[in-house]
Amino acid sequence: MTEKKKDEAQTKETMRLWDRVCKTDVDHTKEVSFGRKFTAIDAHSQIMEATRLFGPVGEGWGYKNQFGSITIPISEGKDEVYVTCDVTIWWSEFGQWEGMATPGNRREFGPIRGMCQMKGYKADGKVKPTDHDAAKKAMTDALTKGLSHLGFNADVFLGMFDDNKYVQDLKKEKDAAAGTAAEEYAQSRNKFIKDIGSCKATKEMDALLADWKTWIDRLPPGTAVELRGWVAKQKAELKKGEGTST
Repeated sequence: MTEKKKDEAQTKETMRLWDRVCKTDVDHTKEVSFGRKFTAIDAHSQIMEATRLFGPVGEGWGYKNQFGSITIPISEGKDEVYVTCDVTIWWSEFGQWEGMATPGNRREFGPIRGMCQMKGYKADGKVKPTDHDAAKKAMTDALTKGLSHLGFNADVFLGMFDDNKYVQDLKKEKDAAAGTAAEEYAQSRNKFIKDIGSCKATKEMDALLADWKTWIDRLPPGTAVELRGWVAKQKAELKKGEGTST
């Protein structure tokens, strides 16, 4: 193996996690202006993507929190108070999680500190209202930072969302993927209905349903319920026929 191929193989291995999570869904971002413009990421979408990759929170991945506070004197008799949250993220070996029969080796990263002001003063010296959500904001800040170090939403943190063409390309890519997924679903649905509709006995239907189970389980809940309802009616009709024949 040449040195170039060795380097490429090593890069593929070391970037295996980063490359899977670095792109951001444009629908889970918003532009924010606080003196400067920047792209904010929906923190819950990060949790969803980590769950998609590692498995359910508490099984495939999770995080530990350590809360604290910092008091900063700003003038005689006036202090600013900040809530701090140190977050340590853990996850299982890439591609496996704790709920599997053979769980992966546990990995850990952190702590990463998040911070939010709980008590402060306005420019005119008046006291700001106490931020009772400061602890939650500090935790979210730390979790977002920690996941970003693993590669989650790296394109935002690398400033690529400042390039309008990059954002437009992401939208086109998402639309194309959605079109492909819709076409694949339509084809699979048609084949499923044809297969189930051609069954002559409930045992035959049960065997087919076992083959299609993974596909059905991955469908949106509403769609899955609709299909299962249709299957139940088909099965009821077969049972009537089987009862008549006996």
